[in-house]
Amino acid sequence: MSTRTALGLLATVALAALAACGDSARTRDPARDALPLDSIQAALATQKPTHVDSIFPAPEEARRFRLEVGDSTDTLRHAANSRTQLIERFRMAVEKNDDAGLRKLAVDAAEFGSLVYLDSRYARPPYFLKPQTAWFQMSANSDHDASVLLRNYGGRPFRIASVTCADTVISEGRNRLWDGCRVRFTGDTTSAQLFGVILERQGRFKFLSLANKL
Repeated sequence: MSTRTALGLLATVALAALAACGDSARTRDPARDALPLDSIQAALATQKPTHVDSIFPAPEEARRFRLEVGDSTDTLRHAANSRTQLIERFRMAVEKNDDAGLRKLAVDAAEFGSLVYLDSRYARPPYFLKPQTAWFQMSANSDHDASVLLRNYGGRPFRIASVTCADTVISEGRNRLWDGCRVRFTGDTTSAQLFGVILERQGRFKFLSLANKL
């Protein structure tokens, strides 16, 4: 039990004891106001211990995450064979307003737990995060921004002239990551970030996230 919790209990018991006395400060008997030790012990004994969420080594954390997800894989599923093919699938999904098809282009929980997490920065200090936390943050942003993308562009002609990404490719174990990708539309000189990091693993490509800057 934390010090703050114990102090709170003591204060609660003390207030209850004082209220029971019902006397003013001038007539109160100091001996009668003393807080009995057995009252404190009884109050503390009724409190359940606080659960501490232990942190295990990254491989064990990943194993537990896969058990929670109930799925695992040794390859990226529904993946493209090139960045160009992935971008074309992305374009078609948006143009058709295909929400399910669009989301299949991004890694799922099983792929994250089996193929991404242990090779990522989040599996080691100083960026360590439990896979549950890292996946929740990433997938929540991805899901939200995918909905925004379809709301803005879905169901009408979606013509991409070019896609440019950062010059530096990030390597994390067996994964290669392209970040900062921007889309330029046909007939337009401006560009926008419409999806997040592109992931390549063993010649197969998916989006690590559909998070965008819309």
